[in-house]
Amino acid sequence: MRRAISASLALVALMAMSVRAETSASTVVSGVTSSATNVVNSVAQNTTALLNSTATAVEATVNNVTQKDEFVNLAQWGGWAGGMGTNFEAWGEQSMQPRNDGVARDAVGVLCQPSVVTAGTSFNVQLWYTQSHNREADLIAVALQADTKEYFGGCKVPISGLQGQTDCQFNLKQGNGPLKFKTWISPRGEDAPNYITYVMINVPVGYETRDSCPSIGFNQRSPQLPPANWVQLTSVPDTIGRGQNAQLLINYNLATLSDATLSVNLMTWDWATHGSNPIATSNMVISSKSNAINYNFAVPANAQPGPDGLYFTAYITPVNGGYESRVAEDRIYRLSIGGASSAPRMRGTYVATPAAITATPAATAATNNNNNNQKVEVEANGGVRSWFGW
Repeated sequence: MRRAISASLALVALMAMSVRAETSASTVVSGVTSSATNVVNSVAQNTTALLNSTATAVEATVNNVTQKDEFVNLAQWGGWAGGMGTNFEAWGEQSMQPRNDGVARDAVGVLCQPSVVTAGTSFNVQLWYTQSHNREADLIAVALQADTKEYFGGCKVPISGLQGQTDCQFNLKQGNGPLKFKTWISPRGEDAPNYITYVMINVPVGYETRDSCPSIGFNQRSPQLPPANWVQLTSVPDTIGRGQNAQLLINYNLATLSDATLSVNLMTWDWATHGSNPIATSNMVISSKSNAINYNFAVPANAQPGPDGLYFTAYITPVNGGYESRVAEDRIYRLSIGGASSAPRMRGTYVATPAAITATPAATAATNNNNNNQKVEVEANGGVRSWFGW
């Protein structure tokens, strides 16, 4: 009997030990499971936070890039790099200041061009443009014989609005020699050498024309652009009279200057040297951010044109600044000099309030006609004058 009881007690003890072991194991497993769950939850929470943080950073970066793309390099409109001052080539000079300052500038470029062209064929090029302000102008593109500057073909598209894109149909005539292509913006009714801005087009010349661009027609828009420094000779007489006042209408806008000097100059022009010399100059300080001025310019009684005529230029500089420090400029070449001044004529309209200022600054006649400080980069040999009716 004792043996049976002892055996039973031993069995009970063994069962108790087994229960305690199972309980301990269950506790351990439960602890491990709970710890693992906590670790997984912690990792998940940290991962979610990291992903959210990364997503936020990526979204911010994308937004930033998108904003910059919209502002600087909008692909479907050909990019604004030139318009933002990073590739400003007007007049073939690098003295226009300031640059890379977020101020919109005039620019022109290529959206699409053939892979190769040859003389005697037709093809289409797609062009884009940005203007510093909404003015009527002409977008011009030409193909020239690289050595003689002979005109081989081109297009002239009237434009307005702040931005646009357009077809340019080339019908190249037969001929020999290498060709070079150039596109620019001129004030309405003007032509070379009156480049508001320009760019060379690199079109390879071969034995056939391939990959002519599809037509996009003409599209323009006026988005919200950053403010720009600009000046426009809106109205200028066709003929100015010696010893008389030439009545000019000048519009301007200041974006980076609170005060500035507006300089108006009557210049000679010489195609052979691409040079110009001052006939007379007048200056006035301007303070309003934007305005229109009825400007009476005193033409000297002994004023003489250059070998190829004369032109007006108006530019804006910091107060008392020199030509090299100009932040905006405009020119009008299509005028002549005679005994009497004609009535002013609009040279590309600009919609603005009526002129609030009438000014007659004293004009200083030049005493040194060897001052060639406004040399302009244009095509040589004079052929340019017959491109579009000159």
